[in-house]
Amino acid sequence: MECSDRIAEFDGNRLSLKFLPWDTKFFRRPSYLLDIADSVFDFSTGSSDNWGYHLDNSFITVKLNEDANSKKMLDKLQSFGFRYIGTELVLQNLWESKATISEQEETYPGVKFIEIEKNENLPYKNLGSLFEYSRFHLEQNIHNDWADEFWSDYLQSIQLDGNKKMFAATYLGEIAGIIFVQQTLAKATLFFVAILEKYRCLNIGSKLIAYSIRMLNSENIVTEVYAGNVRALNFYLRNGFRKVTCSRIVLHRWS
Repeated sequence: MECSDRIAEFDGNRLSLKFLPWDTKFFRRPSYLLDIADSVFDFSTGSSDNWGYHLDNSFITVKLNEDANSKKMLDKLQSFGFRYIGTELVLQNLWESKATISEQEETYPGVKFIEIEKNENLPYKNLGSLFEYSRFHLEQNIHNDWADEFWSDYLQSIQLDGNKKMFAATYLGEIAGIIFVQQTLAKATLFFVAILEKYRCLNIGSKLIAYSIRMLNSENIVTEVYAGNVRALNFYLRNGFRKVTCSRIVLHRWS
């Protein structure tokens, strides 16, 4: 099985495929992210069958920014066998001050918020099954139980450090929900937000968002959500994520 980045060249096209080791191991097939910026496409020619030899027996994802050129690129990718999965929105938090955020943290007796220092002994299976509107759940070749297992295993594999942080809400000492954050110099991305069903009546999700933002040393805090996930969109809007900074068309090619 291939285990490195690769270039697929055919009919004047040069596709840069970035290897995804975790996805490859889990799905047991070479998995890649197509890097649009590092690829070259020949729009002067029509479709042919030559791409099949170069792209078959793999799982390839591409995220295409919606702009003036996206329709032409979308048509080209679909001619290579890519299939539309969904539209991903990047939302930026617009809370004006840390003081405003702190006011949101008044909570119920027995509820505490903590930063997790070591990723261990969490209810990974229950948390992973809550992430039900991901690109893996929307892929017709991946059963929902398999997608749930992917997220459970992924959560358990995370190695926390200065750029990867995890915050949790606990109720009477038990984990009620978590937020996983990936940080760069430019931004902090709330990548995984999950509140266990039985604790949602305590409004823990909003308070955990507020706590996490206050603890992060970043002025640019974003999250990613699929446009079709209305419940999550409303949740993020209520909690300050009110600016759409980017819209991406997500496509898969599974063969």
